[in-house]
Amino acid sequence: EKTRLSLSDVEAINDLLLELGAQAEFWLPSREPSLSRGYSCLARLTREENKTVFEFLSPHWARGLYHVRYEVIEDWKRAGGLEPRERRRLPHLLKRIETVNLRQSTVFRILETLTALQGEFLGKNEDQSLRPISLRQFARWLDLAPSTISRAVHGRSVLLPWGKEAPLISLLPGRRRVMREILSGWLQAAGPHETDASLADRLR
Repeated sequence: EKTRLSLSDVEAINDLLLELGAQAEFWLPSREPSLSRGYSCLARLTREENKTVFEFLSPHWARGLYHVRYEVIEDWKRAGGLEPRERRRLPHLLKRIETVNLRQSTVFRILETLTALQGEFLGKNEDQSLRPISLRQFARWLDLAPSTISRAVHGRSVLLPWGKEAPLISLLPGRRRVMREILSGWLQAAGPHETDASLADRLR
């Protein structure tokens, strides 16, 4: 009513957004071959003033949260504004909206926290700057179950500031993986004078 758009125009806009959202979820101009199947690219990470920021690639994620005015719904129900069939469907619809809000909020919180925690790595593009974070530790920080984090990052990737697409889970490397990669780099560059003891001292 405020925009004076016709119903057909609104439907056309909604169809366009759905189409854009579906394409953005599974299409990038140049996909990482290993991620081209089974992964959807969630966001692009960029650096601004020594800080990592992210922008969602799909309108679905960028759109924000639904605001439900429960008190208005109750008034509406009392005034008889719902048919019996609609009244029966309403709890299911509200539950779906709440679930979508929770999922949006969880994904946003994960990205926001990860980009802050891995700021040094995302600024330097050096594997040795990758901070070791376990899934269990990360879940405690966000006050969420590890299984919730795991489901939220599963099958999702991000574009790193230098243009490489990487699984979102790769920004949550355990301590063992980080230590192994650091040692691997040292061993490749090690000279004949390098000993196990000296490597252990450096690692410590």
